[in-house]
Amino acid sequence: ALHVCFDKEKVQIAESSFSVLKILEDSKHRLKVVDTFDLAKTITGIEKEKLQEEVQFICEQFTCQQYHIKYLENNIMKVCFFSHGSGTNQDGATLSMLNVMEELANRGHEVIGIMAKDVNLEYMKKIKNVKFYFIPSYDMRLDLSRTGREVELKYFVKNKLNWFIMQRTLKIFKNENIDIIHINGLNNGIGAMIAQKLGIPYVWHIRQLMEEDLHQRLYNQKKVWPMVKSANAVIAISKAVKEKFEKEFNREITVVYNGVPVEKYQINNHS
Repeated sequence: ALHVCFDKEKVQIAESSFSVLKILEDSKHRLKVVDTFDLAKTITGIEKEKLQEEVQFICEQFTCQQYHIKYLENNIMKVCFFSHGSGTNQDGATLSMLNVMEELANRGHEVIGIMAKDVNLEYMKKIKNVKFYFIPSYDMRLDLSRTGREVELKYFVKNKLNWFIMQRTLKIFKNENIDIIHINGLNNGIGAMIAQKLGIPYVWHIRQLMEEDLHQRLYNQKKVWPMVKSANAVIAISKAVKEKFEKEFNREITVVYNGVPVEKYQINNHS
């Protein structure tokens, strides 16, 4: 079944999606159509595994893309967060990501964090039921003022090293059975490459304007941008970020403002 959302103002299709339906025969030999998502809630074991395989095959035939179909038990997900670019683990982007990870873990989801640095771990140690892997990787953002052969060579080497780091991280993923990947910021494409290789859905969280606020660009932008465009969802922390990158990627982006755990910032003594 194809679902289409039509934008009346722009007179065009704003969004489209599809669901996979299945025709079943009841005890009175009457045919009925059911959504496979609802059907998965009523079956278990081999029967559910077979349904997953059938739906995955249909999705791949319909979209010509590889899919990772897994019906969740009790709506519990196993989510992996990638933090590629933080050198301190205390910057705003990383702290915001850690807050989301903690909240998901508190709600019963399985949460994994792939961190580039094993520094300032006090905050992470307080987060319960989250597994962290510390895998060094190279941030591929560079200042606009940095040019020349020496800079290009340095980032060329970093980019090649990130490929080997991706291969190492890939081995971890094969044992973790991840449901969805969250990529925190525009730093490099390791998380997306792994997601595409394993057929795992991934969400790209854009937290910066790049040139306008950080005065930076991405070294391997021509390779990373198509991976952002292919993400299952792209979210932005503000309307300004959304507006810039919707034009850049020619795709829909959803604004999700950073949540703040107010209990961590309460001031008890006002005197």
